Amino acid sequence: MYRLLIVDDEPAIVEGLALLFEQCEHLELDIWQATSAQEAIETARKMKLDLVLSDIRMPGKNGLQLIDELLAFWPSCKIIFLTGYSEFDYAYSAFQKNVENYLLKDEDDQTLIEAVEAVIRKLDEEKRKLHLLEEAMNEVEAYRPYLRKQYFEGILAGEPTDGLAQYAGLYPHTLQVNMNTPVLLLTGHIRNWPRETTYARKLEIHFAVQNLFRSTLTPLLAAEEVIYDRSQLVWFIQAGTAERLLQEEHKTDWKAVTEYLKGMLEYVQNTCQDTLGVDLTFYISRGASAWEDVHREFEFMRSYTEMQNWIAPDMTIIDLSVAADPSLFNPTLKRLSDNEHYERLLHRLELAFRDGDGDQAQQSCGQLLRFIKQDIAFSYADGMRKYLNLLLLFMSYVLEMELSLKVNEDMDLTRLFRLDMPEDWENEEKYLVSIGRLICDQSHSRQEKGMHELIGKVHQFIDANLSEDLSLIKLADVVYMNPSYFSRYYKQQTGRNVSAYIQDSKLGAAQTMLQNAKLRIQDIASRLGFTSPSYFSIFFKKMTGMTPQEYRDRYAG
Repeated sequence: MYRLLIVDDEPAIVEGLALLFEQCEHLELDIWQATSAQEAIETARKMKLDLVLSDIRMPGKNGLQLIDELLAFWPSCKIIFLTGYSEFDYAYSAFQKNVENYLLKDEDDQTLIEAVEAVIRKLDEEKRKLHLLEEAMNEVEAYRPYLRKQYFEGILAGEPTDGLAQYAGLYPHTLQVNMNTPVLLLTGHIRNWPRETTYARKLEIHFAVQNLFRSTLTPLLAAEEVIYDRSQLVWFIQAGTAERLLQEEHKTDWKAVTEYLKGMLEYVQNTCQDTLGVDLTFYISRGASAWEDVHREFEFMRSYTEMQNWIAPDMTIIDLSVAADPSLFNPTLKRLSDNEHYERLLHRLELAFRDGDGDQAQQSCGQLLRFIKQDIAFSYADGMRKYLNLLLLFMSYVLEMELSLKVNEDMDLTRLFRLDMPEDWENEEKYLVSIGRLICDQSHSRQEKGMHELIGKVHQFIDANLSEDLSLIKLADVVYMNPSYFSRYYKQQTGRNVSAYIQDSKLGAAQTMLQNAKLRIQDIASRLGFTSPSYFSIFFKKMTGMTPQEYRDRYAG
């Protein structure tokens, strides 16, 4: 799906073009509208733009000036000019700026559609030719010395790094970020690895994501990166040298940085999913932190992720300044064990519980119990600690899912709360596997229920806000999802596009209000979010075959 922005100072033209391209379902466009250059620039601050269809002459900034602003945010964006002026100098200036096409406003609809189709074919071809990820797989991280990695890992861990920075030669001019300026943290997670994915392959994919992020980065942002603990992608983000994300006195507008970053991350997510087949989830810190406080914010992000990761939808971009509930943060939350192998098995079991995979839960449970039995031979205390941590995982899911209300009477859940080692390990394994399968069954049911609740939440928001912004990005924000992924997810679950539901909801509300003869048609149009009565009339006739007045004359009481 590509994002199209239509820009013209005449609302009727914008609305007519939007309606035209909404009817072209084969183009699969996410359509946005702007009635001024400034509105178009504000849109570009918040999301990635693929194609802009713009008038060339507008009050304030004209179309040619607008291009410079838009391309500063999204250099790969394609431009089509649509204007009533056919002077050669305008056309020449437009093509000097790498504009894809220059069309007159009196062109027929088919010509406009063909021009957009041509740009989409070009975008598809560019995507095929980039091969960003294939090249990233083979690229060796030789330019990032090991000590540089240790330096940033030390910052995340709250360790003193001054001596290491000097020893590693990490002087200010060698870094992409300013060590005297606050920094925003971004973490990336691949939660659902394909089965049998080797560690080497995971490392390749992590490097590929880093390189894709780096190649997508524009001068508006500066970033350093690290793969923390061989499993977590972390970026240190600051505003770049350009002034577009700065406030007065050259202070960073962190809200603008976050909004722009979200738009960039959506592209990274979609490219990784299309090319690598992995789903990326991103968490953005609660705000900018001083470097000496980075480790505390990072600890909060890790804690929040561990508590929420299993219930969050895939392909999310979660802004913790909005989503995080401070009461959830427990500063004492740590990993249950320093043993890497044990942690990996325990994490695999938790993923099985979250995904409702009973077979994987059974396998992981058996492996964990065998590991604990072996560990007891070397250290009873350490083995006991691991065993109790395993029971703690089971107990947390039992309590969370209220399994005590659903299990058979002969299954004694109080066995999970004992504080001694089992005498019969084989029987213990059978018992835990049976509980694990119940957890997985309940998790699967919850996922189905969660899907219905998520769709219901979107429908409820639409029905309650028909006069407001019902863009794809706004609806995706309601459920903290990537807009493109949300669009595909909604269609997969409901069999239709979300725009179809919006149209049906507006139509139903319009029909109800039109039956009340006391309501003026222009007021009804405004209540339903139409920018003009004429646009409402076009929409209503398209949906019903009658104008609003004809419908009122027939059905109003």
